[in-house]
Amino acid sequence: MAYLDQRTNLATATVVNEGIAWRETYGTRSAAAFLAHRAIPRAVIQRVVNSGELRRATISPRRARAAGNNT
Repeated sequence: MAYLDQRTNLATATVVNEGIAWRETYGTRSAAAFLAHRAIPRAVIQRVVNSGELRRATISPRRARAAGNNT
């Protein structure tokens, strides 16, 4: 993936990780704005915003029980 700016992959990954934490704290719209303000590519922003829904969908009931979420 070619980056439009001169940041290193590590710097971009750090900002994306901050965006994921931001999404978990402040919500998806706020995280999208956070990442857009830091010039993260739109495709990456979409993956970050949608990744919360994907993670919740992939947790198996067995794994949830093991974590102590007996519902």
